[in-house]
Amino acid sequence: ALPEGALEKQVAALRASFDDIEKKYKGTPSEEFFASKDHRTYMIALYPKGQSTDVGFAKDMLGRVDAVVKRVNEEQFGGSMKIEYGGTFKTAINDYATVMKDVERATIITVVALVLLLTLTFRQPLIVLLLGIPQVMAVLWTFALAYLLVGSLNVFTVFLFNILFGVGIEFGIQMYARYAEERRAGTPVERSLARVLEHTWSACLTAATVAGVAFFSLTITKFKGFSEFGLISGIGIFLALFAMIVGFCPLVVRLEKLSGPDIAERLSQYEAVKLFIERATAVRPDFAVTNANAPALAEICSRLDG
Repeated sequence: ALPEGALEKQVAALRASFDDIEKKYKGTPSEEFFASKDHRTYMIALYPKGQSTDVGFAKDMLGRVDAVVKRVNEEQFGGSMKIEYGGTFKTAINDYATVMKDVERATIITVVALVLLLTLTFRQPLIVLLLGIPQVMAVLWTFALAYLLVGSLNVFTVFLFNILFGVGIEFGIQMYARYAEERRAGTPVERSLARVLEHTWSACLTAATVAGVAFFSLTITKFKGFSEFGLISGIGIFLALFAMIVGFCPLVVRLEKLSGPDIAERLSQYEAVKLFIERATAVRPDFAVTNANAPALAEICSRLDG
């Protein structure tokens, strides 16, 4: 408990301090705005209801304020008034613009590196289209969902393209590696694709789940930038897997048609070979003409005057 009269003394001291402040500034003309001593510089402080991390809101707010200020400047001062903006919202907009330039540079480096790496690894120039088109689809779907869920990207989520493209293309690499292995063994296109889906879907789904859970864990953070980043990235990983599964097979078939029929398909068009296949499948139902056994089959048919 406070000693008797202590509270009254504290209140009196506080009142005296306010009295001193009032006497000090008594007679000073009141200003509607913060101004310099020469009254050539004025400052207006605005307190928006939105958050500076919402770059879309910051741009919209600053754009509307700037439009009003420019109109007043032209109408009342002939455009001679010099106007500058500052504060956390302006800083957020400037930071976002800087980040976007960095993202553009990083995107170019990412795309060039992936093109070179895929082309040199698989020795197939069209591999870039085969794996790139589904990833572009996934990124566009992710950005569309991001617009519906959060409205706009922030300084963290703008890197989604690089992250999703780099992580998501892993699914396509696994699928194409298995497909190329099947084709080198002479397996037909349709059967190769069936085996790709049969043997790679579980591994791809496991990888997507692990990455998705890691991203989704960021949604529990209180910082809005990290939370939105985790939500959008987690969804984007599964969209990348879905786009690859949906787009891989049709693109492979189309690219195979563009490259023309392989040796096995061309050989199977001859009547003698068709007859041989008919007799062979009667003994071995799983028999098929492949690039591996095509030369031997052609030699057999040729020696039999086929």
